[in-house]
Amino acid sequence: MNVVNSVSNPVALTNKVSLTNKVSLTNKVSVLTFSGSDSAGLAGMQMDSKVQHAFGVHCLSVLTAVTAQNNQHTFLVQAVGPQMFAAQLKAVAVFTPKAMKCGLVANVQQAQLIIDTQKKLGIALICDPVSHATNGGALNNEAELDGEGNSNKSVQNLLLAHSTLFTPNIPEAEKLVGFAIKDSFHIIKAAKALLKMGAQAVLIKGGHRLNDEGIIKDNPSTYSQDYFHSVQNQFWLQSDSINTLHTRGTGCALASAIASGIALGYCLKDAVVMGKMAITQGLLNAQGVDGEKGAVQINRVPDTQVSLPRLICAQTQTQENMPFPDIGDTPLGLYPIVERAAWLEQLLPLGVSTIQLRVKDLIGQALEDEICLAIAIATRYQCRLFINDYWQLAIQHGAYGVHLGQEDLAEAQIQQIRRAGLRLGISTHCHFEVAKAHAYRPSYIAYGPVFPTKSKDMPWVPQGVKGLAYWQKLLDYPLVAIGGIDLESAKDIHALGVSGIGMISQITQAQDPIAVTNALLAITRS
Repeated sequence: MNVVNSVSNPVALTNKVSLTNKVSLTNKVSVLTFSGSDSAGLAGMQMDSKVQHAFGVHCLSVLTAVTAQNNQHTFLVQAVGPQMFAAQLKAVAVFTPKAMKCGLVANVQQAQLIIDTQKKLGIALICDPVSHATNGGALNNEAELDGEGNSNKSVQNLLLAHSTLFTPNIPEAEKLVGFAIKDSFHIIKAAKALLKMGAQAVLIKGGHRLNDEGIIKDNPSTYSQDYFHSVQNQFWLQSDSINTLHTRGTGCALASAIASGIALGYCLKDAVVMGKMAITQGLLNAQGVDGEKGAVQINRVPDTQVSLPRLICAQTQTQENMPFPDIGDTPLGLYPIVERAAWLEQLLPLGVSTIQLRVKDLIGQALEDEICLAIAIATRYQCRLFINDYWQLAIQHGAYGVHLGQEDLAEAQIQQIRRAGLRLGISTHCHFEVAKAHAYRPSYIAYGPVFPTKSKDMPWVPQGVKGLAYWQKLLDYPLVAIGGIDLESAKDIHALGVSGIGMISQITQAQDPIAVTNALLAITRS
């Protein structure tokens, strides 16, 4: 699938894409959506259309069935006839969707046409395997769907084998894998089984299992977890449980939010995080209808930290949730990133109050001596010194803090850094990485690249000031802007209210580093 850089999206994209595929400001991308109509307007195509609209995406709608249902009962489900189904497909064929989403699929014939369409278009298919409504009513009948009585030709099995992402809840997953899911081990086992059955990736939704003892619904815990599994990535998305009765349409909404993210150019793991965020924010905003239970309410791209899940690797599952020490009331300000302690002697007398030592070419005693010297200089000037990567030496010699990149998080002993009382900063570049950093509750989060950078090749599209503004609004953590920032752009970035502005080459490669630093300090102090 060609990934599109949608400049109309309020969130900057996280994939490296071809700028020749840029979508104009007046052009919407679309999602080809297959769902049933819900007469109560709380789920199905009605929900799909609302969610996709909230993401700024157009919903191409192919109805699979008309349902008569409310919160208490499903009265009748009538499949759209083959002639009408084919006519709808023909009608939407003039468009060029960037992703597909399917929910309720009424029969095998519809499933096969959806698969044929996906193969022809060559785009991602997000499949929510709907079989029952929230009210408990069956929305399809497997025995009727397969005239030969062959279970491996069921709608879910057919679509599973062609899904880019398959999003069952626990009862749906149990039905497909043939064993009970009682705990986290069984969830992982089920996800692996579904991958063997053909899905490229699986997201098992945790709403039907809310504690670690395997008790389903009877004794919910304080958080819920969804589990993502693909060949490349396995992780839990953990959020605090939300006490609400208004939960209709959550499965439809999640799949549509993920499909919208894919259509806008996000990679799958980022789109999954965005989908989880949308559901959380939508449950928090959910309301009843005329005194009846209502639906999840998603009316905008998720933009609050309370919606951000904690992303935890599959092997860990739970993580100590104590926050790292904060940075105090003074913003980080101008934040130079330097490779030698000698830079501290030049820059700290100017009033730089935060700095990072990022040594890449020393080892052994030479490395330790450099870190010790930097700590001594920073202590003399009462400067907040973060040591990049070398957390053991930072602890041993009493640095103010440690800064880690995403690749360093897996190797570092995070609890040792926390117990030593050091601050922690984490670099991030996308939704997936921000959610991962959030699980550690760091002292600050660095985000970028804001602009193209020469310090290293990054596989992410530069965020620009607009993209950075989204994260400044969303995150309650102190935010440090990183990547390609110069003297002129620093003014716009500082105006956003970020805590810090990370600088490497603009200072260390300047003809007059002192003059440049003074100019930047004047901006960050204004």
